[in-house]
Amino acid sequence: MSLQESFVVEEGHSEPKFRQVSKHIESLVKEKVLKPGARLPSEKDLASQFGITAVTVSRGLHELVRKGLLVRKVGSGTYVSRGFSFNNGHDTPKIGLLCHYPPEGDWYASSVANMVHTALEKHKFDMISVVARKADYLRVAENNKLSGLIVVAPLLDFRPQLEKVLKENYPFIIIGSIFPGLEDHCYSIDDMDAGKQAVEYLHKIGHRNIGMVTGPVNDSASQDRLKGFQEGMWEAQLATNPAWTIGFEPEKAIDPKNLVEKIKEVLRPATRPTALFAVGYNQALAIYKAAKSLELSIPNDISVLGFDDPVSAEHLSPPLTTFCQPIDTIVENAMEAFMERICSKDSQNIKEAFHAKLIERESCATIK
Repeated sequence: MSLQESFVVEEGHSEPKFRQVSKHIESLVKEKVLKPGARLPSEKDLASQFGITAVTVSRGLHELVRKGLLVRKVGSGTYVSRGFSFNNGHDTPKIGLLCHYPPEGDWYASSVANMVHTALEKHKFDMISVVARKADYLRVAENNKLSGLIVVAPLLDFRPQLEKVLKENYPFIIIGSIFPGLEDHCYSIDDMDAGKQAVEYLHKIGHRNIGMVTGPVNDSASQDRLKGFQEGMWEAQLATNPAWTIGFEPEKAIDPKNLVEKIKEVLRPATRPTALFAVGYNQALAIYKAAKSLELSIPNDISVLGFDDPVSAEHLSPPLTTFCQPIDTIVENAMEAFMERICSKDSQNIKEAFHAKLIERESCATIK
C-alpha cells in the first residue's frame, strides 16, 4: 500500500519533515483514503516511499498516535484509530466510561466517573458515558467511535468481553475490580485484605458473633471481600454462621426492600449477631433501616461496620464506622497508565498496592 501518491517531503520547508508526514497522513484519514482500522505500511516502507529516514517517519507517526488518530499495537503494526473523529476541523478523541448500572445510583461509580471526566478534560479528550447491563464491549467502542474504554466495576459475567478486548489489543482499563489474568489492566483496592481487616477490627473490640451483608454473586469486589471475611473468621478461630451471611441474586441486587427484609430476618431472633459487616454503603444503609424498623439500637443492640465513605456517612445516626477507599489515588494512577496506552508509549507507570483505611466513628460498640 503506497501513501506517497503526489506527496513529496520538501527540503527547506517551513515545517519539519516529520510534521509534513503527519499532516499528509492526517489528510488521508480525513479524506477517508485511510479508513478506520486500516493498517499502515511499516515505518521502513514509509521511509522508503517518502525518501526520508525511518526515525523521521516514527516521529511523525508518534505525533498522530499522541493525538489519538493512530494506534500502535505491539507486534502488529500501526492502525487508524476506530475512535477518532474530526469535529469542525478540531480533532476530539473520545473515551468511553462503561458502567453496568447508572453511576448516579452508586456513590463509588459516580465518584470514579467525576474524577475520570476531570482527568480526560485535562488531556482534551471527550468522555462518553455508557450504561449497559448487557454489552459487547468492542461493539460499544466501534458504534461510539471510541479511542479507548474505561470499565467501572465490571461484573464477573463480562470476563469473556474483557478477554476479547485484550486479544484485540484495544486500550482499556478496569477501575474497581481485579480479574485474575488481567491484573495489569485493573486498578482497585485489595478487597480480600479489606474483608480480613473487618474481622480483625471487630474481633479486637470484643465481637465473636459476626455476620456480613454481601453484594451480588457476580460482583468480583463483593465476592473478594466475602472471601477475605471468611478467611479472617477462620484465622480468628471464629465460627461462621451461614444464616448470618446475607446475600442475594444478581437480579435482586438493586432491590433495597428485599435486602432490608432479609436483614430483619437475621436481626429478629435473640441469638442474632452482635455485629454486621456491610460490603458496601447501600448495604450499611439497609442495616440501619432494618434496625430502626425492629427498634434495635446501633451500636447497643447491633454494631455496623460499613464500606465506602460518602459525605453522608458521618451524618448518619449514629455516624458510620466504615472503610474508606483511596479513590482519588486509584483513579489518578489508573488514568496515568491509560493515557500512556492511548498514546502507545511504553508504560512507566508502577502500579501501587491500594488498601482501604478504617474510619472509626460511633456505629461499633466495644464488648467487654
